[in-house]
Amino acid sequence: MKKDNNKQTLFDIQWNEKYKLLIDFKNEYKHCNVPDKTTYKGCELGRWVTRQRARKTKLSPDRITKLNSINFVWNIFEFVWMKNYKDLKNYKNKFGHCNVSKGNERYLSLANWVIKQRQYFKKGKLSKKQIKNLENIGFTWEKYKRTPWCENLQKLETFKAKFGHCNVTKSYKDKPLGNWVSIQRRDKHKLSIEQIKKLDKLEFNWILKSGRKHLNI
Repeated sequence: MKKDNNKQTLFDIQWNEKYKLLIDFKNEYKHCNVPDKTTYKGCELGRWVTRQRARKTKLSPDRITKLNSINFVWNIFEFVWMKNYKDLKNYKNKFGHCNVSKGNERYLSLANWVIKQRQYFKKGKLSKKQIKNLENIGFTWEKYKRTPWCENLQKLETFKAKFGHCNVTKSYKDKPLGNWVSIQRRDKHKLSIEQIKKLDKLEFNWILKSGRKHLNI
């Protein structure tokens, strides 16, 4: 009697059931990265996903094809690293540097990631590709030292002498200066009386009217 190669084993049935659950998970959450200890619809789907990654070399081509068809992430660590790297690139494009401050709650997670990259670099835990990617966007391996307040004030004085005002726009080439100016407005209550006087002397605008533009930059 010939063996029926199309006949599914119990293991095949169970695998396909979990695969269908993973599709449901993706439709609901828009990704397949189920956390390890997650139970989904009564199934320990997180552990199953982790096993698929660990057993990739033992999976049949058909199962690998099925998982690839739903953009299954085989290396979750590399995926998470690249996600943070892209977030850092966006931060660099917005602020002009990669020195993410922990003082801004919005970027706290990214700031912690940046700190870890410096630690991993010193311990030799980053790949050559990761190092190259970071250096390509101007990442510095030494701990960020904040520019002293007085130095930023001097830069603003130079800006005022050139353009006749202190309203540094986001499009200005010195993005860190523009960011510093915005912080002075936001955190005026934290400045000393002497710092406020120095900015007032430059006719610093503490409140900008919406839509105000300066064409001389």
